[in-house]
Amino acid sequence: MDLKALLAVASSLLALSAWGQNPDVSLKFDGRLDYRTPNGGSPSLRFYDSLGRPSLLQLQFTLEPGLRAFVSQRLQRIRHDGDADLLDEYYIEDQGVWRVGKQIVPFGGGAFLRETVLAARGDIDLPIEGASLAIAVCDGGGQHQRGFAGRLSFFDGDLGLSAMMGSHWGINGSSFALFRNPEDSSGSGNGLKQILGVDVSHRFGPLTGRAEAVNMGGRITSHDPSGTALDVSFSVSPSPNRTYTAGWTHGPDGVNFYRVMGFLQTVKNVFIEPMIRFRNGVEYDFSVQLHVHF
Repeated sequence: MDLKALLAVASSLLALSAWGQNPDVSLKFDGRLDYRTPNGGSPSLRFYDSLGRPSLLQLQFTLEPGLRAFVSQRLQRIRHDGDADLLDEYYIEDQGVWRVGKQIVPFGGGAFLRETVLAARGDIDLPIEGASLAIAVCDGGGQHQRGFAGRLSFFDGDLGLSAMMGSHWGINGSSFALFRNPEDSSGSGNGLKQILGVDVSHRFGPLTGRAEAVNMGGRITSHDPSGTALDVSFSVSPSPNRTYTAGWTHGPDGVNFYRVMGFLQTVKNVFIEPMIRFRNGVEYDFSVQLHVHF
């Protein structure tokens, strides 16, 4: 853990000690070792997967009133990522009420956007049953994300309307990985001024269906996506230790991606997750990852 992480932890401990209670400390590991073979390219071995999900070492401190401090560090940077910091998140929160620090800001159901940025977030239960609002005011500084991001959800989160407004959105390697490689992010100083989204999910016994659409506008360079993208997926869990997913992504440039994924538990806390993708009917890549979390 680097100096910045230690400072974040120290600040969190000071905040927790001000409450006059001893924190409940826990350490977690969410590791991904991913082997990817692209069609016509060279194989690679990485500590993040083909959808940009990173390996994380996580440290958290919790107090009884709900106050929590959280720090997570990535094991590997993504090349050209707009976020070059190994620290993925570090924040203090009153769980379900507010959160201050670097965090994944609220947007959609997680299919397209995973943006980490310094922000102050508030969560509000609305006077409509099953409706809530999560909104974050963000300032990553310099050439990074600025503005606000939020999601208005209904039916206990099964339906959501989202927006990101400001500048430099979509520069993280973990964003838009359904239709571009994590390493193909346009990087800091680029990105989008506006992203709007709608997402819906529903469970039918062992089958879960999800759909999410985003509209991207105000791109800074031609390397940034523009237009509308759609993703639809269906997952089935025939047993607690097996899940299979089939998905279709229609990219903003009109290209169609199809994917089939597996989530297979081998022993406790250890999973094998293969994925094969096709681009306009031609094999695009194959990957398999060893996923360990405890």
